[in-house]
Amino acid sequence: FSFVNSGPGKYKVMELYKDKSCSPSDLDYLKISFTEKGKQENIQKWINGMSWGIVFYKYGGGAGSTLTIRLRVETGTEPPVAVGPDKV
Repeated sequence: FSFVNSGPGKYKVMELYKDKSCSPSDLDYLKISFTEKGKQENIQKWINGMSWGIVFYKYGGGAGSTLTIRLRVETGTEPPVAVGPDKV
């Protein structure tokens, strides 16, 4: 994976805000790409979602979260929609 946005930087010290909500500038977006071998894996497990645990050691090792990645399959085309008749 790779980060889509640059984020605050690897060595920037940020205060932990437990009582405040997130804003879009607080988020680091990930771009996930798969190798050809990875694309041949059981696709159903990716549709259901794969999860990993994350621990933030900087804050004493107790805080953490779960990262879940799910595959959303899109066909690229929307179903047809009836239009008309034109009443002009």
